[in-house]
Amino acid sequence: DNEKRLRELLHKSFPMIKVPSMTPILMSILKNLDHVDDKYLKQIVADKTGLYAKCDVVVKRQIWQEHQGLFGDEVTPLLMEYILDKEVQLLSYDTTSASFFSLTPKQRRENEIIQKLVRMVGKNVLLYDTILQFVRTLFLRTKNVHYCTLRVELLMSLHDKEVQDITAMDPCHKFAWCLDACIREQNIDAKRSRELQGFL
Repeated sequence: DNEKRLRELLHKSFPMIKVPSMTPILMSILKNLDHVDDKYLKQIVADKTGLYAKCDVVVKRQIWQEHQGLFGDEVTPLLMEYILDKEVQLLSYDTTSASFFSLTPKQRRENEIIQKLVRMVGKNVLLYDTILQFVRTLFLRTKNVHYCTLRVELLMSLHDKEVQDITAMDPCHKFAWCLDACIREQNIDAKRSRELQGFL
């Protein structure tokens, strides 16, 4: 019933979306709808610096499914920033900061960039696959192993949030989960070793 009311309200008031006092109200309506009609999404995409920029990530996810170029524009700088951040951590001589190798898997997954990517993906399998395609392409192009780390950290962060829509379909999930447990326990016993071999 609430969804129906919100749709009616959106239909009546959407023509005023560019009125500054109405924009936040309409953005809130859009954010609270399970599905936004294409006719509204097209108008939002047409105004990239205005309406699109103000959209909540919930609405943007629906846009990104149809406009993967826009998704790429938002994801690529985050991937570059992540790699640069890892390089700086690895090569840092600052003894006061946590060592690159002393961070626990959970601490690594709490990385701000990983959390931004998790918010962007939500439970959307298509967007997750798109990020993985970007990561694979960049890894093949650069051979930078930090892209592999990013892939695992993103997957395990989604595991932490219990996003089963994604973890259930990712063939690397069980392997990464088992390896994560080994790193946490700092031990690979015979049982874990057999599990890892089985997953491989």
